[in-house]
Amino acid sequence: MINRTTLDCGLRIITDTDATVRSASVGYFVNIGSRDEAPAEAGASHFLEHVLFKGTSRRSSKEISSSIENLGGGINAYTTNEFTSFYAKVVDEDLPLAVDVLSDVITSAVVSNEEFETERNVVFQEMAMRDDDPQDCAEEAFGTAFWGDHPLGVSILGTKESMNAITRDQIFDYYKTHYKPEAMVVSAAGNINHDKFVELVKQNLERDNFLVGNAPAKVRDYSAFNPKPAKSVNIHNGQFEQANLFLGLEGVGRKDPRSTALKVLTIAIGSGMSSRLFQEIREKRGLVYSVDGLVRRYVGSGYFAIYAGCAPEKVSEVIKVAREILSDVAAKGISDEEFNRGINAVRAGILLAGEDSAYRMDRIGSSEIWDGYARNSDEMMADLKTVTKEGVEEIAREFFTRPLTLGLAGPVKNLPTADALEKLVK
Repeated sequence: MINRTTLDCGLRIITDTDATVRSASVGYFVNIGSRDEAPAEAGASHFLEHVLFKGTSRRSSKEISSSIENLGGGINAYTTNEFTSFYAKVVDEDLPLAVDVLSDVITSAVVSNEEFETERNVVFQEMAMRDDDPQDCAEEAFGTAFWGDHPLGVSILGTKESMNAITRDQIFDYYKTHYKPEAMVVSAAGNINHDKFVELVKQNLERDNFLVGNAPAKVRDYSAFNPKPAKSVNIHNGQFEQANLFLGLEGVGRKDPRSTALKVLTIAIGSGMSSRLFQEIREKRGLVYSVDGLVRRYVGSGYFAIYAGCAPEKVSEVIKVAREILSDVAAKGISDEEFNRGINAVRAGILLAGEDSAYRMDRIGSSEIWDGYARNSDEMMADLKTVTKEGVEEIAREFFTRPLTLGLAGPVKNLPTADALEKLVK
């Protein structure tokens, strides 16, 4: 059962209760992400997520993690384009401590200059790890090309230039500006009593006068926009043996009524070893080791893409076959077997993921941040039941004929030229 309370200060508290489990997962979601950053502060949301774990007025960095881990629980955080999340999973009886620690991190961060510089170096190491991952590089190359000058085209990690230039004072100004109760959601799932949880959160977040003011909850502007790609092909020259590519087109944003149908279509043709993409590109032709279809949804827009990893000399053929598959699906539709597999996969994903308190906590917290409304699994299943094969095929006809964008990562000397690739995707 999902319950929701909004405090006068704008803070939203959401719970999903399941008395049959012994786990409790809690998350603090902040309505700020990389798409909200100015160019000079690119990466600030992610850097701040790191910095807040470096210590508070009550706990050292080690004490923040050990207080939860010593009880067998886990604590961590992550940053997206559109929000930042701090979360913990514990045995239900340890929930008060988890709320105490996470509230402490949110309200009372204290970071020395030395710790700040140490964490800056950690972020640089994270960038280096990303640059060593060919799939990440390909997706970054695609995003830069697809989103053009929109902030979604900038890495969540920021740039080396922005991270070198940013100061401790700038990060803490960013913290004080954006970490406010009206921009936050606290969610929990598992063996939880809603009313007791609300009081627990209030008691812990009231320190340092955090729960002050009288403001409406902050929900994102859902105005749709059309991406304006900077170019149709973007190549990242990486020291990789294989080429990794993202071949994509404009999809749908969050709240678009076609969202579930596009997900069904993507799984139907592009997910798993029995999918059309896998069978045609890997099994019949042996062009790749891995190939997959995926969708990304954001506030206002999104994209569908095909990911593949292959030998550099196979790039042109992979793109050609992928385009042929999309054109064939657009012209002829999908089989009953493909449609049913897509429906069943989405259904199973909803039901199986719902057995995990951490997933349920994350689902209601992120959807409340995004949409101002936390959907439960019954509503998601009801939405799935409205999807028809005809509706899915209509989407294929509309979407799979749209202009393509290619992000490619690999050894440039062994790849087709940009001009040759342009001809393949146009």
